[in-house]
Amino acid sequence: MVYYDSPSDGRQLQIFAVSEATPAESLDLAENDPGYGYAKQPGYQPGARTSGDTWAELSYRYDDQDKGPRQVVDHRFQAADGTLYAIRASGPGSLAADLVRGPLTTALDSFCPAGARCS
Repeated sequence: MVYYDSPSDGRQLQIFAVSEATPAESLDLAENDPGYGYAKQPGYQPGARTSGDTWAELSYRYDDQDKGPRQVVDHRFQAADGTLYAIRASGPGSLAADLVRGPLTTALDSFCPAGARCS
């Protein structure tokens, strides 16, 4: 798992491999697992859910005990080598949504696992 923290505005980017069979299954488990699903977080409010053949994405908000209101974009996808990954971008609830999504978009556009052929 890799974390990137913005020192100036409270944004965070997480990138990690997932083990579920599909991006949609992984996203559903992350949201709804009875033990750790983020739907249990205080103030949880689901937003847009979208998906394609090789990806699934959910935007949501919640109240972090230490950081206050947060917005998150959780994107699960199959990389060029067939491995499933998640990229989660988060930031303060007051930050413009495009500023939270920006690092995720950049990471996704340039994502290529070692040894894979990416276009």
